[in-house]
Amino acid sequence: RAEDFIAIGKKGQALELLYDLLSHRKYRTWQIQFEDVMKKFLELCVEAKNNRMAKEGLHQYRNLSQNQAPNSLEAVIEYLLKLAEDKVKQAAAVCDRKLVDDVEDLENDKSPETILLASVSSEQSKERTEREHLVPWVKFLWESYRSALDILKYQQKLE
Repeated sequence: RAEDFIAIGKKGQALELLYDLLSHRKYRTWQIQFEDVMKKFLELCVEAKNNRMAKEGLHQYRNLSQNQAPNSLEAVIEYLLKLAEDKVKQAAAVCDRKLVDDVEDLENDKSPETILLASVSSEQSKERTEREHLVPWVKFLWESYRSALDILKYQQKLE
């Protein structure tokens, strides 16, 4: 059902539906399908930059899988960190591409907007571009690492 919501563009509702599935009392024994559900849940969280929801989902999944499948918990956490690192790399590539695009546009060396912005702000365009695109993803990655450490803090089986 979550796939249907994603297909019509209602990713927020799909995220809520998957979270409800993970936190429902009816599903207290771990099954292999929960790993796929959790990965889809984390994909939606990363896409929405919703670290709080990802952390809550990881807590629910830890409670679900810590006794029966601790390796599944490890795989899910590694998947979250891989997704976040990939987004940081993509954002860095976007910043580099924008910088190259700005340099390649020699015909319009400086537009009126950039002249005005340069006179008001002392920042360079590379720093501004990085702040717009890269910094939010680096913060998301940092919070993902903190969440992973928090989830694994008392897991003896995963040390």
